[in-house]
Formats: sequence, C-alpha cells, structure tokens
Amino acid sequence: MDKKADKKPKKGEEKESAVSRLQGWFKDIQGEFKKIIWPDRKSLIRHTFNVLLVSGAIGGVIIIMDLVFSRGYTLFTGLF
Repeated sequence: MDKKADKKPKKGEEKESAVSRLQGWFKDIQGEFKKIIWPDRKSLIRHTFNVLLVSGAIGGVIIIMDLVFSRGYTLFTGLF
C-alpha cells in the first residue's frame, strides 16, 4: 500500500484547497460573463415589449377559456 494514500490532509491544506477551488470557481464565472453578448437598449426594449405582448395574449386566451368552461359547466350542471 502507498503510505501517501493513508495520510489525511491537514486542516490548513483543506482550507487552502477549498479557497483555491472557490477562487477558481469565481474566475470561471467571470470568464463566462465575459462571453455573454449583452443586448443594447433598443433591443432590450423591443424584446421586453414582445414578452409583455405575448404574455398578455396568452393571459387573454386563458381568461376566455376559463369563462367558456365555467359557463359550460354551469349549463351542464343545470341540466341535472
């Protein structure tokens, strides 16, 4: 057996490796953020408007379906 494998890391070594791993993680995050292509103001406003428009349309469809189904259920239960 290898004697190095039997040794446990010291407390200071554990903290150093955890700190270095955390620093590496933050450097990776920073590198990923540099790859992001941020939208300009005009594009951001246009996309926000589109999201609000589509969300409103879907909400309207859901409201109409809810009214139709609730009225249909009321008529159906009124028959019995």
